[in-house]
Amino acid sequence: MPIRFTQLFRTIAEQVALNALGSIKLSFSVINAKGGTSYYNFGLAIDLAVLLPDGKQVSWDIKRDGDGGKVADWTEVVQEAKSFGFN
Repeated sequence: MPIRFTQLFRTIAEQVALNALGSIKLSFSVINAKGGTSYYNFGLAIDLAVLLPDGKQVSWDIKRDGDGGKVADWTEVVQEAKSFGFN
């Protein structure tokens, strides 16, 4: 399953800004960790998305089954990541 890493590291300032942006636009935070307490601030977390067939766009749909394997693409990616030691 082709994937694209979308976030590998966030500075504390980026974490604070994301928290503030979510609070302003959505009336709640889109992230759970405050700046300086996130695994992203220490390079210990990643975000990834399934790459669509055009090779340019990604899908954030966790139920999409683009390969028709009767298992959501996202589930397949998570299973593979776990086989490499991610949790």
